[in-house]
Amino acid sequence: MIRLLLKVLVLYTVLLSVCGEGEWNPIVKGQDVDFNFEEYSLQVETEGFGLLAMSWLDGRDPAYPVGSIYFSFANAFSVQYQIAYCTVGEPTFTLADSISSEKRTWTFTRDKDGLNVSSNGKDVLYLKFEEDCAEGWQYYWGLTPAVLNFESLDSATDRYRALEIAGSATEPEGEGNEGEDKGDKEDGDDDKEEGEDDNGGDDTEENEVRFHIRGPKPQYSVIGEGSSITCSVAAPDSVEDETFMMTINGDEWNGAALDERWAGAGFVFSTFDHENGTIETTIAGYLDNFIESDNMTEIRCYSKKYDGEISMTIELRDNHEGEGNEG
Repeated sequence: MIRLLLKVLVLYTVLLSVCGEGEWNPIVKGQDVDFNFEEYSLQVETEGFGLLAMSWLDGRDPAYPVGSIYFSFANAFSVQYQIAYCTVGEPTFTLADSISSEKRTWTFTRDKDGLNVSSNGKDVLYLKFEEDCAEGWQYYWGLTPAVLNFESLDSATDRYRALEIAGSATEPEGEGNEGEDKGDKEDGDDDKEEGEDDNGGDDTEENEVRFHIRGPKPQYSVIGEGSSITCSVAAPDSVEDETFMMTINGDEWNGAALDERWAGAGFVFSTFDHENGTIETTIAGYLDNFIESDNMTEIRCYSKKYDGEISMTIELRDNHEGEGNEG
C-alpha cells in the first residue's frame, strides 16, 4: 500500500511539472518532463557560475534525442556553449552585462528554422539550423521536441517555466551571435557525390548509426582563411568507436606521415555519452589558414566497427575572387 502511494505521489509530481504558463518549477535532474515547445518558450533561471545542461527529446516511446544544450559560465562576460547535433567544439558568445552571483533568466525559443536564446531579456544567440548546424542536423533538430530533461551535470539551474511564444525564433538584431565558430557546414554541402547523404549512405530517419562530416562554409573556403574540420559517428552503444578514423589526403590524422601543417591543426579524438544511450565519437581540429596546396584536399572518415564511411573534398578559391572594385 505504501509503495502504491509513493508511485501515485511520484506520478502526481511529474504531472505538476508539466507546467502552465508562468508557473515556476524546481528542476529534478534526470527526470523526463513533457513540454510543449511548439506553443511555449522555455525559460530557465540560473544563479552564479556553473553549467546549464539539458536535453530535449521527441515524443516517441522510447524518446529520440532532438539535441542537448550546454552553457558553461566560465567567466564574467562570456559563455561557452555546445549544442549537440549542431555545433562543434565549444564556441562562445558575449553578454552585455556581467554574470554575477545574482539570478539570470534564459529564454529558449525554437521553431522549424532555428533556435533563439535570450538572457535577461536580451538576445544573445541565434542558430539558423540550415546555415549554422552540422551536416545531419535535420535528423535531430528537425524533429519536434516534446520532452525536457535537466541532466545530472547541471550545476547552475534552479527552476524553469513555460512562456507563451510571442513570435517565431527569428534572428535577433544587435548583440549576440558572437561565437567564434557556430558549427561550420562543410564545403559542397549541396553538391554531394552520388549516393552520399547526411547519414553516410542511408537516407532514413530510422538509421541507428549516423555519420557526420563538415569543413569550411563557403565564406571560409578561401585561401588565407581557416576552419574547423570535424567527423563524427553516433550510435546506440555503450562504448566509444575505437576503430573510427579520419584521413587527410590518405594520411591518418594521428600518423607520422601527416603533413606538418595539418598535424598542427590540433586534431582531438573525443567521445560524448548522451543520456539516451547514444555514444558519439568525434575527431575534430582547426586549421588556422588554408594555402593553395590545400585546394581539393580529401577528408575521409570511416568506421570498421560500423562498416561505414563519409568523405568530402575541400574546394578553395583565391581570396581576391568575387571582390568588387571598391576604390
